Amino acid sequence: MTAARTTTDEHDTTNTSNLSISRLIATHPRERLFVHPLLWTTRHLSLLGCQFLDLGAITVVPLPLPSPQLVPAHRSTSNNNDGNDAITKAQYHLDASVARRLATCRVPITKGHALSRLLLRQQLICHGRQVRFHYARRTVAQLPCCPFSRPRQSTCLPAAQLVYLDLSEITHHRTTKLKGQAPAPGGGGSRRINPPGSRRAQKLLQRLSPADPCEDPYLVALLIAMAQEQRMDREVDCDSGKDEQRMDREVDCDSGKDGGGGGGRGSSNTARCPPPMLLLATCPADTAWLHIYTSNLSAEFLDRLDHPSYPLPPAAVVPPATIYRRRLAFEPYDTLPQRLAAVIVDARSDSVRISLPGAE
Repeated sequence: MTAARTTTDEHDTTNTSNLSISRLIATHPRERLFVHPLLWTTRHLSLLGCQFLDLGAITVVPLPLPSPQLVPAHRSTSNNNDGNDAITKAQYHLDASVARRLATCRVPITKGHALSRLLLRQQLICHGRQVRFHYARRTVAQLPCCPFSRPRQSTCLPAAQLVYLDLSEITHHRTTKLKGQAPAPGGGGSRRINPPGSRRAQKLLQRLSPADPCEDPYLVALLIAMAQEQRMDREVDCDSGKDEQRMDREVDCDSGKDGGGGGGRGSSNTARCPPPMLLLATCPADTAWLHIYTSNLSAEFLDRLDHPSYPLPPAAVVPPATIYRRRLAFEPYDTLPQRLAAVIVDARSDSVRISLPGAE
């Protein structure tokens, strides 16, 4: 894939949300739209019907977190209580130190480790360093990030329930994607820089970099990839559930009972609609705010990417994909883990614990 080339003469305002992806690409032959998500521009978001909506800073009611039980069981009750109180205080001091490191450190890897420590209390574990972006139900790109999910008893990796990324890493990965490199003479393992390619990559990087780094199109691609993995994961679970229901119906029929039969369709509908996606982002230059992105992509939106050549029905309506952008204050550091837990719960359950400043 090569870098995106945009033109201004074809940037019309017609509604393209109901066009198939193949038809969309054919309608704009002078633009190179089929590119790696790292090379997306605001033009891609416009054609796909995606937009950012900045909701500003939010206030969150801290959610209590369970404290670790590290006191031996053979101690007396009074000693256990005193020990648990001391451990709880020590844990809060440790959480505050980790939260401060997440806010003030300028090294992305260290920020990721700090967030992993905070999310571990919620049984969210980082697995891998990327999520997969699918096109026509095939993996076409590996998107670098830190995916988190709760462990489960399965041989396959669970779909990401939360993704973290430092915004400075987008520029690094985009530069690596654009920079021209050639193998060293003699077939050695080292590589040498291609100067003309590097100069061209620098110009393309300036064109691809958004005016607001907090609204980078790559963030939208990450949320889409998360939704795709979640839906595929649900489809696998629903297929397993259908097999179990089929076996149960066979047993019920052998026993002379009516086993119903409406669960398969409901499971299929549930599988098509992934839960709301959640993305956390930090910026090395911003030590005050944790950026939170949420979206609830519709099944029709994801169907366009799963079946890019299929025309949509005339009456089909694809709702616009809105990416909600919020900011959560790092301080006070000692309550950040509890407030972060409330953000995660609210994003997954659409509850009302998150409110805008001044809201009742």
